[in-house]
Amino acid sequence: SSVTINDVVVGSINFGATGETWGDYGHDSLQTVCQPGLMKIRVTAVSGNGGPNLDNLSTQPSHPSPPSGTVPTLPPSQGPTMKPTSAPTAGPTSDPTLKPTLVLTPDPTSDPSLKPTLVLTPDPTPYPTIGLTSVPTPGPTLELNPDNLSVQPSSPSPPSGSVPTLSPSQGPTMKPTSVLTLDPTPYPTIGLTSAPTPGPTLELNPPVPTLTPTAVLTPVPTLVPTFSPTLSPTASPVSTNPQPVAVNNVIQNGAVTIEYKSGTVSGCSEAVDGTTNACKILRTDFEKKILAGIVVTPQTSNRSIIKKLRVYNGKDFDKWDPKSYKISGRNSESESWSVISEGATGSRKARNNLGVVINSTFELGDPLIKFVEVAITNSKEYWQYQILFPTIKDNSKSWLSFGEVELPGYILQSGDVITT
Repeated sequence: SSVTINDVVVGSINFGATGETWGDYGHDSLQTVCQPGLMKIRVTAVSGNGGPNLDNLSTQPSHPSPPSGTVPTLPPSQGPTMKPTSAPTAGPTSDPTLKPTLVLTPDPTSDPSLKPTLVLTPDPTPYPTIGLTSVPTPGPTLELNPDNLSVQPSSPSPPSGSVPTLSPSQGPTMKPTSVLTLDPTPYPTIGLTSAPTPGPTLELNPPVPTLTPTAVLTPVPTLVPTFSPTLSPTASPVSTNPQPVAVNNVIQNGAVTIEYKSGTVSGCSEAVDGTTNACKILRTDFEKKILAGIVVTPQTSNRSIIKKLRVYNGKDFDKWDPKSYKISGRNSESESWSVISEGATGSRKARNNLGVVINSTFELGDPLIKFVEVAITNSKEYWQYQILFPTIKDNSKSWLSFGEVELPGYILQSGDVITT
């Protein structure tokens, strides 16, 4: 069956048999390019046997269409994990009565609205001074979740002369501005984790009067996007090349010659005149009966690509009807013929009256006139065509007769590109 969109042929589908009951269904598909807007899709039977019973027609894009103008993002984690590399060291100026406050001031290059204060409340014992340093790096603004921050005790004997450090990350840089002192009880290791543990509580408060900064803390985000989105076009580009013209007969009104054994002569123009006027050829005048047929030269020099063969019945005896065919093409009279297609034509016993004008299209033959049709698989272009009918319905007869020959196909213009 032929498939058209908005009266333009886009291809054909060969529907096979599905079964003997109405419950047996088959599925066939055709890939083509559809323009935006309202479309009229038509499936037309191209053979005398008719077409399938269609129950459903659906369309699907050949490529998935991602949302336009959006870039996926990944949610931030529930808080960074910051772990000093060693335990703090007590200084000689520790004051056992001092409850320290550690103020964190965000780096000027990060979000100015983020001004957290980190408050540590350990046991009242001598506190060491902690110096934390890291390398600031640019990155996204980091949100701290106090529910996931904690201080955990470490070993009873801290290492001496060591300063804990934090790993650089892609988060903002925050600079604490106070001196942190702890008592001489088992020294705590500051660990910021996602699970609450026993120890002092960390709180984030509005800004308080700042002291001389002694450390720089760099939070470490736990989640970093690991991919970049890729956007694909939602439709395949459409060629701007002009499309060839689909016609009912690429050889209509062309010059017809017959290559008898005695020589080539003009004749049988009725074979391509667009009516059912009969073309009669005496098969015994050829070198061999299998060479009985015609050569048609189109009116123009344009090449064409044929897709079908239609033979309309004449008014003479049905035993003179063609039973088989052989179609060849070439692009100049100096070239040899190249076979395009050959096989059985089939036949119909019903006759046509003489002189009836044939109203056919590329997709369909004239439904009011008796004819046979054969689909041809071909993508090569030719200028001149040789159409032979090696056998007839009663091959013992000497006469070959038919009403009209049509070669539906595409007539090419300069720069045309076939896409069907």
